[in-house]
Amino acid sequence: MWSAARYGVDFESDPAGAMKTARERVATLVRHVSEEDKSLPWEERKKRYLEHFTKKPWEAQAITLADKIDNFASIIECADRFGNPWAMFKRGKAAQETESAVSKSAHGRLFFRALL
Repeated sequence: MWSAARYGVDFESDPAGAMKTARERVATLVRHVSEEDKSLPWEERKKRYLEHFTKKPWEAQAITLADKIDNFASIIECADRFGNPWAMFKRGKAAQETESAVSKSAHGRLFFRALL
């Protein structure tokens, strides 16, 4: 388990090693939250990402869910300020709703983990 407390102790005793560990951990999380093959069509990329979602580390799941929440908040803000936001999406409202439903289904398969 990687924790802020352990990182603080490591940083005091071995700053270079702690920074290396932190960089490696961040790089690993970035790989987990990124789509693997961006050459695939959007629908296929989303499908593959969600198929592997519940197998990812809980930190990567938390980052993904936070990103989804932020995206939804942005859509609501856009709708409030400018009206219908769906025209800005290449796939439109129906595809976004389908992807959201699949995301919700994946969320239901997660184990509860406290973030603190």
